Amino acid sequence: MIIKVEKLNKTFDHKVILNNINLKIQEKRVTCLIGPNGAGKTTLLRILNLLEKPTRGKIYYDGKDYHEVERLALQRRMVLLAQEPVMFNTSVFNNVAYGLKMRKKKDIKEKVKRVLEMVSLSGMEDRSALTLSGGEAQRVALARVLVFDPEVIFLDEPTHNLDPISKKIVEDLIFHLKSESQKTMVLSTHDLSLAERFAHRVHFLKKGKIVEEGEARRVFSSPSSFFSARFMGITNLFQGKLLREDEATFLDLEKLRIEVASSNQDLKVGKNGVCAFLRPEEILVSTTPFVSSARNCFQGKITKMEERGGLVELTADCGISFVVVLTKRSRDDLNLIPGKKVHLTFKASAVHLVPDNIHTKGGERE
Repeated sequence: MIIKVEKLNKTFDHKVILNNINLKIQEKRVTCLIGPNGAGKTTLLRILNLLEKPTRGKIYYDGKDYHEVERLALQRRMVLLAQEPVMFNTSVFNNVAYGLKMRKKKDIKEKVKRVLEMVSLSGMEDRSALTLSGGEAQRVALARVLVFDPEVIFLDEPTHNLDPISKKIVEDLIFHLKSESQKTMVLSTHDLSLAERFAHRVHFLKKGKIVEEGEARRVFSSPSSFFSARFMGITNLFQGKLLREDEATFLDLEKLRIEVASSNQDLKVGKNGVCAFLRPEEILVSTTPFVSSARNCFQGKITKMEERGGLVELTADCGISFVVVLTKRSRDDLNLIPGKKVHLTFKASAVHLVPDNIHTKGGERE
């Protein structure tokens, strides 16, 4: 099923929840809605699943306006897994089988057994659902929607507050649904690693608007706004003035200049407030100046080092702070410790420039 949304708006008590939403959900692909709390992600999922009506706008399912389609028949082709699972006061089996019984489906026992195996809850059919842990309850809720074998699956924060075991089971199931069953899925999530691993396409919502969208690989590697980069956890974020000297372009940060290679036509030389980001893995650390074609090399002093899994996150002060990620082996080979002088080297093309779309409200940068 292909779902297309045009100029969709939703207001509640005169408050705008969704504003001019335009998107297309492709068949057999995973679409992720990301953004901060209150961005409108859950409301959008509920509208797409026909649980709420938009205030204005069009929604097409396989090219047909939803007003022109038999609502119940369309709803039965889709399911929504809510963020907070609700369990009926009965057994796990009856929780999963309930919808099948209401629709008078056949082979209920076999279908329930199959989906309980999918969520790793085999053998728990007779257990009271009210005695389950939060992670187990979420997996029962997931089984309850998958038992219908729907065409479209909407997942609202599917790994939110799950224990590590349940989170891995749910993530493995999402991967199975994506790669083997090729289900059409729409996920809302705060877990950016989940979105980066599973999404084909990403829509970034902020205050009810889609502020960025595109193929997941592009959005996560080169976000087009300062806000998006910061939300995604990119640490080296700068704001300065774009200068041109001797046929080279620089970002002037007052305390130092970074040479850049910008193809962004929206950014003009001499403009203040140009934003840039630099991924930590793009920076090379050395104890002596590194001879290469890279246009930027700065000397500084290590101010902080933290281990993060198999990697080390290093912060160095070169007039401004840079965060670098390197392996533990590289740290040990270079004998890096806080206070040691280092050289940081990176290419001009590694610096991503974006228009200044930061708004200040109440003294807080958005």
